[in-house]
Amino acid sequence: MRQLSIFFAGLVLASLAGCAAFKQPSELEKHNVSEMTTHMRTWALGRGLIDLPANWTGGGDVKLYYGLGADHSSVEVRVLGEGVTQERFDAALDERARRIAAVKNDEMNNIPMLVSVKRTSPREKLLQYYKQTTRRQTFAHELHMLIDDAYVMLSAVSYEGDTAPVEAQLLKLSKEIFKVSAPENAGAGFALGPIVIRSHHDQEIASFAFSPPASDVLLQVYINALSPDDEEPLSVRTKKDTQIFLAGDYENLRLGPVTLA
Repeated sequence: MRQLSIFFAGLVLASLAGCAAFKQPSELEKHNVSEMTTHMRTWALGRGLIDLPANWTGGGDVKLYYGLGADHSSVEVRVLGEGVTQERFDAALDERARRIAAVKNDEMNNIPMLVSVKRTSPREKLLQYYKQTTRRQTFAHELHMLIDDAYVMLSAVSYEGDTAPVEAQLLKLSKEIFKVSAPENAGAGFALGPIVIRSHHDQEIASFAFSPPASDVLLQVYINALSPDDEEPLSVRTKKDTQIFLAGDYENLRLGPVTLA
């Protein structure tokens, strides 16, 4: 993965200088900046690495698109926690299912919104529920996984009661997500902090946010990338296919440089 270093010293010093009518920063201000940038943490983010002060926290999520036309499908991937035990994972899932079931679908004789709960393995559980209080057969699907100690959730939507392909897609993707021992070892794929996704999809749209404790400072990173086409150049396909999402705002997944921020 490519390395991206964020140099906060120049940014902070420039801000301080501007706020002080172009005065040089004080020794205390220089010391604070040095303290902030001395202890850094490397995050695996998207298809690269980013260095941030060790006390910053944050994360993000990614939506993977399969197909670029009107008949596309998509799956959203989120990391809900790290250092999660099996007991905490089971308790969180039970609470999630209980809360969904407590909501009633008043368009269908007040039946619970929760349709089914399937345990696909001791560390995986699949939830299906009505996406809205309606008679339409539109369902939300969530696959909750415990990968080592990382709590990961995959989510997707099925329409007109056609649930089998969506569940199959979630289960397939679950086998393509791996825990990362260290950011530098993430290797090929799309990284979300402690995990890396190695699936074959056509587009990935992700957003990340990081901030220091007790501060209004916020660093946001946005990624939007399309994979190359096997038959024709991406530029040609973009002009031809009017169904492509955000066609003028993309990066290449596997060819050329990837800009993270």
